[in-house]
Amino acid sequence: MLGYPGAGKTTAAKLIAKQKNALHIWADEHRRTHYPEPHYSEEENQKLYLKLNSQAEMALKSDQSVVYDTAFNHYADRKKLRSIAKEAGADTIIIWVQTPLDISKHRALNADLHTETRILGSMTGQNFGRLSDKLEEPKESENTITLDGTKLSTQYIDKKLA
Repeated sequence: MLGYPGAGKTTAAKLIAKQKNALHIWADEHRRTHYPEPHYSEEENQKLYLKLNSQAEMALKSDQSVVYDTAFNHYADRKKLRSIAKEAGADTIIIWVQTPLDISKHRALNADLHTETRILGSMTGQNFGRLSDKLEEPKESENTITLDGTKLSTQYIDKKLA
């Protein structure tokens, strides 16, 4: 998943996982479960993603499709996951949820609008800027499907993934 905070990545991930009968690995849900007061420190992130990457690897090696729901906005992170998938004999697809910056920011800063997906609460404007400014667009070599984050629905996802 790739996109700004509040773009609709989790909404898209849930729809895709349901449609494809895939394991939905949702980083925010795991963070909330294991870190009731998350700090987003380097150590916390490393522990969290080591566990999630292992879970993804095990599922892929068992021929289970995986929707890995976190912001893979950095090329290096996507490259690492591609190597995990390749080792498991699986292909990767980048799902880039594109939503206008102002709409994404409004969603991210107002958790009460999206209580099912913004389970860690509202984001600060500073954190939104820090994360959205560092988004690295997919390279031509990356297998990418682009979704409009303002049109997410079961029918729309079915059409885009067909």
